[in-house]
Amino acid sequence: DMHADLCHGAFGLCEAMKPTKGTELLKYLRKVEFK
Repeated sequence: DMHADLCHGAFGLCEAMKPTKGTELLKYLRKVEFK
């Protein structure tokens, strides 16, 4: 998950996620699976 990978357990949005790059977000969105 993007938050866990970038923020390493920090609460809320960490500095690594501000601002989030569109290409980075797209990489994580493509991994989403719906059941």
